[in-house]
This record gives sequence, structure tokens and C-alpha cells, in this order.
Amino acid sequence: MKDNDLVEIINYQMAILVRRGTSAVKLGNLERSHYLLLQHLSDFGAIGVKALADEFHLDVSTVSRQAAALEARGYVQRLPDPDEPAGKLL
Repeated sequence: MKDNDLVEIINYQMAILVRRGTSAVKLGNLERSHYLLLQHLSDFGAIGVKALADEFHLDVSTVSRQAAALEARGYVQRLPDPDEPAGKLL
């Protein structure tokens, strides 16, 4: 296992720990959950809502709701994707 792999694993596990340890925490005008989704999009680019839900071990409806809030604020765009019924986030 490479050092980069370990850093990614630690970063992911820390994000999960923070997510579970806090609820409805705001970071500026964003909720913590919004920040984590934006961070993932920034790091890895466009991704389907279902794939993002799988990545964070969340229900698709939860990620879809968070994505809708980010889209309403103009932080992301939801693009149609024939392979992703809930669309793809950019």
C-alpha cells in the first residue's frame, strides 16, 4: 500500500468521523455535509448522485437532497445522465 493510499484512507475516515460526530454544523454558509460533497467533487470531478451516495455510505435520497440545496445556491449543476437516474453532479 502506498503512502498516498494511506492518506486517502485516513482522510476518508476522518470525514466519516466528523460527519458522525457533528450534526447540522455550519461552515460559513454551508452545512458540513455540503462541504464534504463539494470537497469530493473538487478532488475527483463530476460524479453521479448514486455513486456519491455509495462513496459516503449514504442513501441516494439524502445525497440528492443535499445536491438540490447546493444546486439552488449555485454551487453545483445537476446534469442528466442516462446511467444515473438522479443525475450527475458537476
